[in-house]
Amino acid sequence: MVPTEALVIKGRRWGFLCEAEVMDKSRRRMSRTVAVAAAGGELVFAVTAGVLFGRWLDHRLGTTPWLTAGGVLVGFTLGTWALYRAVTQE
Repeated sequence: MVPTEALVIKGRRWGFLCEAEVMDKSRRRMSRTVAVAAAGGELVFAVTAGVLFGRWLDHRLGTTPWLTAGGVLVGFTLGTWALYRAVTQE
């Protein structure tokens, strides 16, 4: 069992954490890591979906690299926005 009282050395307070506080911090760090990883997956998915949809439209409309490039830009923008939201979320 970990003590919960504080220790003072040279005027600086050193607090001991109880086991529940350590586990709570570990869970919060892990959930944030999972959220950022999921947003990274969203970035990859958004760019891939943009490329595939752009290629399909290019094939149907005969506008060969333009709609694919537009799909990449839209996918990258949406994926980056999702990644930004995940990183800045508290």
